[in-house]
Amino acid sequence: MQAPPPKSVTEVKPTVTPEIKPKKRKKVTPPAPTVATTQPPKPIAETLDTTAVAPGAAVAPATPPPSSALGDLSPGGGSSPQQQQQVADRITAIERRLNDLPARTNDDQKKQISQVRLFLKQASDALKTGDSEGAANLATKAGLLLDDILK
Repeated sequence: MQAPPPKSVTEVKPTVTPEIKPKKRKKVTPPAPTVATTQPPKPIAETLDTTAVAPGAAVAPATPPPSSALGDLSPGGGSSPQQQQQVADRITAIERRLNDLPARTNDDQKKQISQVRLFLKQASDALKTGDSEGAANLATKAGLLLDDILK
């Protein structure tokens, strides 16, 4: 037979913690923008004084030429044959170092080696298309990763 549980266990009531609600924040509304004029601005062509220009003379454009923003891709076609040869030599040197690796490698090294080979292939493809800057970048990545493998 079982003995009845002690009174201290049966008399204990669970304590309920009150729910904590986050404090409400006041919404801050930004000040209304002030409008200096009620009319829309005139186009540039209407504001130019064309009376001072001689007939038949060329007028410079009012807007500056567009400049490339930070992060925009460039065509990359301005590479010299010397730069292309340097990148090709770097790719060849990295391929030689890669082929000189010992045959025994673990799984992590095999993944890194395949990534090095992928970088080298992409670098070669970029060099064939004339993008020596991109090829140099990819060859540098392959070389750094190969250095990491050899540590």
